[in-house]
Amino acid sequence: MTELIEPLAAPVPHEEMVAADHVPSFTELVYAHFAWWRALRSGAPGKAGSVYQDVLGRFEESRGRLLHSYWCSEFESAVALTEVPRRHRWQRRRLGFHRESDWATSWRYAPRRSSPACDSASACNS
Repeated sequence: MTELIEPLAAPVPHEEMVAADHVPSFTELVYAHFAWWRALRSGAPGKAGSVYQDVLGRFEESRGRLLHSYWCSEFESAVALTEVPRRHRWQRRRLGFHRESDWATSWRYAPRRSSPACDSASACNS
C-alpha cells in the first residue's frame, strides 16, 4: 500500500489560473466558460461570470470576435469561429477556427466509422 507523504494540493480556483496580463488561449476561454456554466447551474454564479466575461473580452480583443460557438455543457469542450478585423478595406475577411474537444470526448464516444472524408471537426454521415 502506498502512503502519501505530502497532502494532495487543493484545486486552484479558476480566477487564479487566468492572469489578467496575458492573452488567454482558447483552452483558457473554454475553462472559464465551463466554470461559469457550472456555477450558474448550481445557483451560485459568484465571480465566475465576471471572470468569464474578462477572459472572453481579452480573447476577442486579440483573436477576433466570436461569430459562432458551441459550448459543451458536460465537459470542458467547445468549438468556435472568430472573425479577425480587416486592417484595410481591400483585405479579405479572415476567419479563425478554434477547438478544444478531442481530449474531452474521445474516451467516451467511439467513432461510428473510419473514413478519410471525416475529420475530428466535422460530422460523418452514415
